[in-house]
Amino acid sequence: MTVPPISSSLDLPVGGNPVAAEQVLRARAPRIGAGAASDEASAQDRASAPAMPPAASSAPRPAALPATRSRTRVPASLATGPTAPISAYLAASPHAELRGGLDLGFGRSVKLWRNRDAFVRYDAPAGHTLSFYSKGGAGTRRLDTPGGPARGWQGAVCMMPEGLSSEWEITESFEFVHINLPDDELRLAYAETFDRDARAVDVADLTYADAQGMAAPFLALQAAALSGQAIWAEEAATELLAALFSESRFVARCTGRLAGGLSPKSLGRIREFIEANLDQPLHLRDLAGLVGLSEFHFQRSFRASVGVTPHRLIQHRRIQRAKALIGAGEPLAQAAAACGFDSQSHLSRAFKAATGLTPGRYRLDLRPS
Repeated sequence: MTVPPISSSLDLPVGGNPVAAEQVLRARAPRIGAGAASDEASAQDRASAPAMPPAASSAPRPAALPATRSRTRVPASLATGPTAPISAYLAASPHAELRGGLDLGFGRSVKLWRNRDAFVRYDAPAGHTLSFYSKGGAGTRRLDTPGGPARGWQGAVCMMPEGLSSEWEITESFEFVHINLPDDELRLAYAETFDRDARAVDVADLTYADAQGMAAPFLALQAAALSGQAIWAEEAATELLAALFSESRFVARCTGRLAGGLSPKSLGRIREFIEANLDQPLHLRDLAGLVGLSEFHFQRSFRASVGVTPHRLIQHRRIQRAKALIGAGEPLAQAAAACGFDSQSHLSRAFKAATGLTPGRYRLDLRPS
């Protein structure tokens, strides 16, 4: 099967009826999974079809805004698929501009966007996205909120959970900051912050919250991304997550009994063993033996309670120890050995993959200018 290429310009009828525009978009959107013959037939049907009249609908729709500039709709099929991150949908928006960004490691990232004149649908996006309107925002509306379209403002914060679709209309240029978090990394951060089971957190779908406590870390994150300062961005992201977890409207804590997983006592024993043996090879069978489980059942229970696999947690702990040793001036070869890496080059590869920086650059960035 060949997936049709992404189109960045659709030449939509603008200034007219928004329902008719949506129908044209649905007709023109490539259908992933259809055969080449059906795609060709559909193209012939559309070419011979008469102009589509406005569709009748019993559901209320937002009033059409004056068409001073064309607004292009980005349907779900124009992104890379139903498991694409929000950044992929924005990249398909013809007026969206990526102003800057940084890789925060382990699948986390911060991206700075500017966008205007578009309809955008995020269809079951991968990962959680926390958004902050840093400049403008009054011309941006979420169209599918239960109480009707909701309009943004400068300083507004949105929480967009993984897998939850949403539709947005943008009529004025504005700038915004997105921090993207894989579900397992968010749950790991929660479990380590509160020493609780990773399943005890429920991420809310929250549109346009007034969260003044998040403004400062978001603005710091934006400045760090614009200047390419990864350490500053990491510090701001840590502060932002702490603010996020402290607000029950963004993340709710489940209080019911959780079946399966590992007990707090077992988790404590595992964590102590990992910390005491980071300089040694660590094997799944040894960790499973500490709590009397098979390797299969241990890995499944561990991931349920911690949010990530044992291997991923060990990666995190080794990188955290390496940061501390590098910051303290430890020679890189000795730091590699103390963190369980085979060699200095092994440390360098793993460190850059996790942080976006080499150990040497990390050490330089830690020094006061």
